[in-house]
Amino acid sequence: AVMLVLTATLFNAAIIVTSSYLLDSMNLVSFTFFATFLPATVLNYIFMPNARARITTMFRQNRRNVAFVCALGALTNFALNGALATGDAGQVVVLQEAVLIFVAFGEHLILKEKAYLGLKLVGIPLAVLGAVLIQLG
Repeated sequence: AVMLVLTATLFNAAIIVTSSYLLDSMNLVSFTFFATFLPATVLNYIFMPNARARITTMFRQNRRNVAFVCALGALTNFALNGALATGDAGQVVVLQEAVLIFVAFGEHLILKEKAYLGLKLVGIPLAVLGAVLIQLG
């Protein structure tokens, strides 16, 4: 688990640094579309069996929540890309890893996810430490 978290942190950092360079040649909106929305849309149909039926079912069952989560995801990607366009990529990595703390608390408190609590309590600080070490390195 520790290796997976550290690997994910390094992989995420590589994506963020690469994105930072790509933002020099594209504007924020086109980069968000080509680097986030388009791949996510295509990959859903490649990796998710019966993607169209599953997506349609999700919208039918809980339209407001699905739309809300999709909008938040889009705004998050837009904000992350905006931060990359204006700031230091190392700081963006640290901020993004720090979001894991909010995700874990929200998952535990709101969704009542109790599984692997100890692993999460160890993994989150390691992810944040990895991001800090990347910035220092």
